[in-house]
Amino acid sequence: MLRIWALVAALLFAGGAFAHDFRLGGVTIDHPWSRATPPGAKVAAGYLQIVNTSDAPVTLIGAEADFAEVQIHTMEVEGGMMRMAEVEGGITVAPGETVTFAPGGLHIMFMNIAEPFAEGEVRTATLDFGDAGTVVVEFNVGAMGETHHPAHA
Repeated sequence: MLRIWALVAALLFAGGAFAHDFRLGGVTIDHPWSRATPPGAKVAAGYLQIVNTSDAPVTLIGAEADFAEVQIHTMEVEGGMMRMAEVEGGITVAPGETVTFAPGGLHIMFMNIAEPFAEGEVRTATLDFGDAGTVVVEFNVGAMGETHHPAHA
């Protein structure tokens, strides 16, 4: 019987290992994640959701990481072709709104990465919300082909 309870407890705690969010006042950064990259890769992307439950708009103006140069990017259609572009002026999230950074859209671009991202590791970055402050978040790295947060696979 003790083994069963130990197994149940282990499963409950393991289920929460990937469910992670980070808070800055009334702002929640939900489930930051990335994908593993192939050997020699110099770029990677980070994804997350920003939920603003405060009474004022907040703007993500940038990010920093010790393993890469970091920019906020989006995907745009130009001349019938998809292309990546840096977001100028940041991403503003109105009170009560959620903004999703996902493959094919908004993302955190990690450039000139020091070494490839490996599945299962965690990469730490600091998100800068200007006057609202900064928050350190952890990006869980999923498999190379992931299309959504690894915990939701």
